[in-house]
Amino acid sequence: MLRVMLLLFWVNSAYIVTDFVMYELMRLNMHDFRGFTRFGDLSFAAWLAGSASLEYSY
Repeated sequence: MLRVMLLLFWVNSAYIVTDFVMYELMRLNMHDFRGFTRFGDLSFAAWLAGSASLEYSY
């Protein structure tokens, strides 16, 4: 479970970094592209659900 949580953490971090870099360097708003925000929302929700399940598993 911890490996999955780390993977989701890196996926969500890459989402945030990609959004920042694309906007600052290329002036491209990634939120205008279909699917980009859904991917970020789903990865964050999965990470949040996993962290909640880890908290109550002890």
